[in-house]
Amino acid sequence: MVDLLSSRAVLHGMRGDASAQRADGMRALEILGRLPEERTEAVLRVQTTLVKADAREGRYPEALARYTDILERRIRLHGAADSRVAVDHNNLSVMLLMLERYAEAEAAGRRALALLRSNPEAPRARQAWVLNSIGAAQWGAGAYAAALATLAESAAIAEETLGANVDPHAIARNLSAQALLGLGRKAEAEALW
Repeated sequence: MVDLLSSRAVLHGMRGDASAQRADGMRALEILGRLPEERTEAVLRVQTTLVKADAREGRYPEALARYTDILERRIRLHGAADSRVAVDHNNLSVMLLMLERYAEAEAAGRRALALLRSNPEAPRARQAWVLNSIGAAQWGAGAYAAALATLAESAAIAEETLGANVDPHAIARNLSAQALLGLGRKAEAEALW
């Protein structure tokens, strides 16, 4: 039942229904709280889904606090060097981006990237998402040339591992066009778009 509620909460989130996402997530947490066995990882997954509902509703400071808590708990569970915490570092990076805290967002993204690259078992495609976060932070801070280099790497990894018609590739190209505009290279930006 917990897995069903958790999956349904994710689907509600994908449809943009934060209220239904929150309701299913809270019900899943309630059930997990009554189970006799330790289900820390399952609880963290459901809490991550709930935080995404906060973010969809524009409650970024609350989401940042919750993502920070989730990251700290997962580090206690697996250790700071475990690549499984890379997703949490990237989630934190994205939330910091929403709050326009670009230096912190880039630092969190770089921690995620280092963890992914240190584990040969980690799917390489995840690096594209993290590189997009780093590139967005660089773009937000006005470091357009650095953003272009980071986003080019993201697009190359996305195309190599997932194909050219996937979200991380499109996001990298869109952000690259914005960085080109920041550098005053309007014609190249328009061509990329």
